[in-house]
Amino acid sequence: PIIFGHGIVSLQMLESKRITTAVPEQSVDIVVVSADGAFGVYRIFPSLKLKYKGTILSAMTHMVFGASSPGNESPQPKLARIQLTEGGYLLMILSISSSRSESGHKSSSHAPQAISPGGSLQAFIYDRDMELWMRVSDSRFVLSDLYTTLPSNQGRPRGALAKIDDSIRVGAAASSIRPSRRGKTSTETNTSSLYSEQDTGSCVTQPHCEDRMACSLALASPEEFKYWFRQYVKHLTISGNEPHLRLIVDMLLISKETALFSGSSLCWWLSSAPSILTLDRKKLVREVIIPEMSKNRALQRLMNEVSLCVETS
Repeated sequence: PIIFGHGIVSLQMLESKRITTAVPEQSVDIVVVSADGAFGVYRIFPSLKLKYKGTILSAMTHMVFGASSPGNESPQPKLARIQLTEGGYLLMILSISSSRSESGHKSSSHAPQAISPGGSLQAFIYDRDMELWMRVSDSRFVLSDLYTTLPSNQGRPRGALAKIDDSIRVGAAASSIRPSRRGKTSTETNTSSLYSEQDTGSCVTQPHCEDRMACSLALASPEEFKYWFRQYVKHLTISGNEPHLRLIVDMLLISKETALFSGSSLCWWLSSAPSILTLDRKKLVREVIIPEMSKNRALQRLMNEVSLCVETS
């Protein structure tokens, strides 16, 4: 038997097969979480070895800080799920609930209970290179304009990020969704009316797009990155943010010499990598930025300038 120093609170197993030669290779991995908050990922077949280890306490502490409020007792997050995904990622879902009485004071055993907005599910992915947790999904997005109860496969790629979002959105009440977003997806928005009315209330927000793009990069999901990049550009175009659009185009249309010198970093907004995952930079400008800018008459001059740059670069 394998002996751990503390009691085991969670144990999950993943069996995978990989065909690299004529004979398929089979392996079995397990993830073990102990009572002290430490976790370890072990390979138990074909040979016993430790792959990597860490702790879940940092993610739990982060969740406490985000849900606590002055004058109230800090809620304690619970481990809802931790597992190894088919893509090789360690996924953890934490749940936290904060019960308060309707008057806002600490509730007694006989007072009516109401779940405050601090109650949520959050999903984290463990980055082995940085040895840190990254939050990739948050059920509190139900309070935003873009939230919908419809599955993510309607109007957006069905990648790793969409599957995680669907996992943590379960249980969100439809009554808490903004009326403008009930039963709708982001693709059902009348784009022409948005550009004419300059209404960004029903469009995705810029910070949320930046967060989703970063999560798509972390999960190595190019299709989802392209989807959220398109939403990002759409938001900037609707608001007529010409300086920011110029900045994005300048970042994408870099010289080949600079791209080769910089390496292949995935952080496209911090470096001059030649590609973003498997997406070509110039192709993103041609297929995403220019078509979106063409829908706003106020950006026609900038669109012509960008089109010329793409043809000559």
